[in-house]
Amino acid sequence: MVRLWCGKLKLSKPYLALATRSRSRWFSSRGAPSHHHHSLTYYGRTETINRLERYITERTWTQNPIVCQYKTTVSPSAAQNVTIETFDSLCNQGNWREAVEVLDYLENKGFAMDLIRLLRLAKICGEPEALEAARVVHDCIIALVSPCDVGSRNAIIKMYSCCGSVDDALKVFDEMPNRNSETWCVMMRCFVNNGFGEEAINLFTRFKEEGNKPDGEIFNEVLFTCTLTGDVKEGSLQFEAMNREYGIIPSMEHYHSVIKMFATFGHLDEALNFVERMRMEPSVDVWETLMNLSRVHGDVELGDRCAELVEKLDATRLDKVSSAGR
Repeated sequence: MVRLWCGKLKLSKPYLALATRSRSRWFSSRGAPSHHHHSLTYYGRTETINRLERYITERTWTQNPIVCQYKTTVSPSAAQNVTIETFDSLCNQGNWREAVEVLDYLENKGFAMDLIRLLRLAKICGEPEALEAARVVHDCIIALVSPCDVGSRNAIIKMYSCCGSVDDALKVFDEMPNRNSETWCVMMRCFVNNGFGEEAINLFTRFKEEGNKPDGEIFNEVLFTCTLTGDVKEGSLQFEAMNREYGIIPSMEHYHSVIKMFATFGHLDEALNFVERMRMEPSVDVWETLMNLSRVHGDVELGDRCAELVEKLDATRLDKVSSAGR
């Protein structure tokens, strides 16, 4: 498998690694040129880069005007420093378009971005219109990390999920040689957030079939999925299986999820009965959720009863609800 590991090259700065002219990020995990190659090269000479180079010149002149009088070019180290500052500023602003252009500019100059900054860029590329940019960031991250870096790949799946590209996310998931519990949770959340609730439950089935033992966190995802899809029966069965089959003691978050699942779809009696059978004292979040959803479904009496309990536990919650209603 052809792979250029930029992370093994000597760093000229803490945040920059000298890259070869072979442009490592244009190679996919199969050794062929990446299909994402053209996503940035079409930009050409953009106004962003023109502004950046003017800024580099101005900053360098301001910092050392005497030296600059006798130089016709800016030193690479000075240009790197100013460019990375610009990149950081754009990421802080959430400006993924210009940040990706600056990323491409750096690599054209022979430098590769560090992993921490690439992961920060991945977070702001999580929107549908940023899909092509997300693919570029994906390639850059994969060029820097080892095949065993699960965390970085989890971040890529999250990015594609927010972009709405389940296919890209699933491809990353399927190609991972190693996965942890978070990987499965992230992929399940990707499915359900993009309207594929059944696929999320099927993925949980696959998780168990591959010999993995569920933990409380993955059951949170299962219950979240059942709440969004309205599959109350499946959610109830999964909740019962938690303790019976896997010995997991339900947390308040699990209880809250089940109550929300019942109440969201109008099963208020079941929700109330479930609250009364809880093995721990219901939290204010539980009562507030039941209060709000009771009122949504027209059960004013139950809503008022829950409101009394909310007020006893945290009166500020009702103040916030009143303020939101005004």
